[in-house]
Amino acid sequence: IEVVNGAGTQPSSDVWLLTKGAPETIRGLLKDDSIPKNYDDVARYHMRLGQRVLALAYRKTGVPPSLISQLKEKERSQMERDLLFAGFLVLDCPLKPDSRRVIKELRATGHHVKMITGDAVLTATEVAKQVGIIGRARKERKGNSSVIMYEVRAVDHFTTGENESGEDDVSPSSSEFAFVPLYEDQGGTMGTIAFVSSNFPVVCEMVTNNEMAVSVTGEVLTKLAIIAVQSEKRIAMPGQNTYIDPKTVLLHPAAQKVLQKIVPLVSVFARHAPRQKEAVIAALNGNGSVTLMCGDGTND
Repeated sequence: IEVVNGAGTQPSSDVWLLTKGAPETIRGLLKDDSIPKNYDDVARYHMRLGQRVLALAYRKTGVPPSLISQLKEKERSQMERDLLFAGFLVLDCPLKPDSRRVIKELRATGHHVKMITGDAVLTATEVAKQVGIIGRARKERKGNSSVIMYEVRAVDHFTTGENESGEDDVSPSSSEFAFVPLYEDQGGTMGTIAFVSSNFPVVCEMVTNNEMAVSVTGEVLTKLAIIAVQSEKRIAMPGQNTYIDPKTVLLHPAAQKVLQKIVPLVSVFARHAPRQKEAVIAALNGNGSVTLMCGDGTND
């Protein structure tokens, strides 16, 4: 968020508010009549090309420059509302020349390579394809060389494929989540796989055979962790409501137990904050892996 006194070289009688961010985040801050009908389609189009997309928005505050101090006293949520959509900023970040070669060498020597990033799922998935983190499907299977991308998502009232074998699901409310095809042209919700323990061996086999690859956002991982911890606390302290801090819940033993079953299946961890990246590494190590993480950012 940025508050500016006018624009250009001419003095202004009004203070402008400018903001930028992820398209899905900014969308919720926009006035309905300023959102183009193709807003989501355009953002997804560029993300699917592996480009970074930022949404830009603004509004006049109605406050003269002489009273700008009043704006600084307001909460951010009071300021960032009823914004007007200004457009998308699309950034193309070319791969480093040796990235694909290095990842190919790692995979050839038996290493499993995963991506953990703050980028959007579509952007991260395309980059993962380009560098070889997501491989090509075995052509002899079903005559198709395209890996089907799935995303673990929170879904509403999903019941198909529930566990009928009597086995415990990965989480007490696992029917609230599902493996959903990432691209509409790969089956949409018709190809959805229930997020239950009985399906995990099948998903694991498909991932091993490069028939599917899985992505998940930090938000969904946090939701899974909260449900796991809530379940444990209900059993230990029935009838009591205990606050669960979303910033630390991912490192809770109950949450880690769930994550340790999930992270081996995932190739792309998208929209992850530093604390969520840490939890993924902890889950991989807790699952018996020896993990090396490298990155180019300060939080890495």
